[in-house]
Amino acid sequence: MGRDVVIPKIDLDQVKGDPSINLEVGKTVPVYIYHVPRNGGNPLGSIARAIKTSYSPSQIQNKNSDPWVVIEQKFQVGDVVEGKVKNIKRYGAFIELSTGVVGLVHVSEMDIDSGGSPWNVVSPGEVIKVRILRIEAQKKRIGLSLKDVVSCNGGNI
Repeated sequence: MGRDVVIPKIDLDQVKGDPSINLEVGKTVPVYIYHVPRNGGNPLGSIARAIKTSYSPSQIQNKNSDPWVVIEQKFQVGDVVEGKVKNIKRYGAFIELSTGVVGLVHVSEMDIDSGGSPWNVVSPGEVIKVRILRIEAQKKRIGLSLKDVVSCNGGNI
């Protein structure tokens, strides 16, 4: 306790997006020490490995509140689900399927005439039905299709 430890950048990158870890300069965090130099230099440690090996009650609660942890139990590839259009970009529309879970309908998965745009198909705040094409829970990505649903419903969204 109270010793400076060198944390490699690759380890910091692994835990940067984790909501259960609040990294701030000078803050004490759990660290797994994996190398102590014989010459008395600073030891090398891993925050990611410390998190994997032991959880405090608050970390367990935060992990359980992350909707991506159980995403594949809630949604399956091929499911048709309702979602709310959160944002539209030139390459597609972001659809919120549930709190904290947003997927992308790429323009190639929209029924867009040549020269058209996603803004001609959906509007922010609109509730639409989409088909789940793929789930990448580790990357927190869900690929969606509007085209499949429109063709199944006879053109009705």
